[in-house]
Amino acid sequence: MPKTYVVGDIHGMKDEFVRLIKHMAPGSDDTIILLGDYIDRGPDAKGVVDFILALREKMKVICLLGNHEQMFIEFFQNKNTVYARSFIMNGGGATLQSYCTSPGKYDIPQSHSQFFLSLLPFYENENYFFVHAGVPDLPLDTIKKNISLHINDILWLREDFICSAYKWEKTIVHGHSPVLSPTIVPGRINLDTGSVFGGQLSALCLDTMEIITCPTVKKITAFFFKDSRPPRRAYRFAGEISVDLLINGQRITGKTINYNELGVLMYTTNADGDTPAAGVPILKKGEIVNGTIGPKETGHIPFKAKVVRIEEKPTGNLYGLEFISLSPVGLPGKSR
Repeated sequence: MPKTYVVGDIHGMKDEFVRLIKHMAPGSDDTIILLGDYIDRGPDAKGVVDFILALREKMKVICLLGNHEQMFIEFFQNKNTVYARSFIMNGGGATLQSYCTSPGKYDIPQSHSQFFLSLLPFYENENYFFVHAGVPDLPLDTIKKNISLHINDILWLREDFICSAYKWEKTIVHGHSPVLSPTIVPGRINLDTGSVFGGQLSALCLDTMEIITCPTVKKITAFFFKDSRPPRRAYRFAGEISVDLLINGQRITGKTINYNELGVLMYTTNADGDTPAAGVPILKKGEIVNGTIGPKETGHIPFKAKVVRIEEKPTGNLYGLEFISLSPVGLPGKSR
């Protein structure tokens, strides 16, 4: 009898994905449902997509949209949107590097662009409803009929969904929120087991409820989109991303001028969001600061940084922050 397999978040971990599929040994009549997040953070996003496209020629493969694909799509369509600006801070540099043609340049094949644009927001069968992150406390028919209103919920929800006591008509199968091992509880199944964080890549055969896993054996290091101008370690992207700093109990807001995964060049803003005139610098060179970066739509990314540059301009003071730590998504037990 044909079987249906569901696979959790892959995040550029091609080797683990290939080994998992070999271990599953699906037949040509079987169906594989992929829950999104094929890209970002891991070493070979391009290779993952290549493998999915090849797999589609052999069997039925249902590919859902993840929040990382949402950010990537907006990044190559319009780099000035909220989600496009969050792409790099959420591990997008690793994806661009996998598509790199030369330092500072990348190329997305047309077949890959079409793949990303073809991803489904949800899929369902008789007993299960498949999404990337979760669903709001609404009947599934209401969600389906108003999918444009709930797209951010099904791509970004975490605690509100996981902790919900709402009774949906079908079991919700999702990824997005890393756990140590697959979670199978009444009404909900979570298959994101943090492969890119050193955990494992997991799949579930819905017909037998057998869990198939592939541990991550290599230590994952940060991958950046490389700049063509040495000695820079990563490409700098121009654009504004909101920044919040907490200095001696005082909240200071700002916006970036340019950014990458290693740090930001930013200016502070006043209550109206404008840049105040240059004056005595608020920050000190060498100072260690804590804060968050990113819009509320994609969640604030916590960071710790060192002030490495202060430049007084007629229009305001510029501050260069070098990240000591950046935590866009945490391991199990953390909110992001």
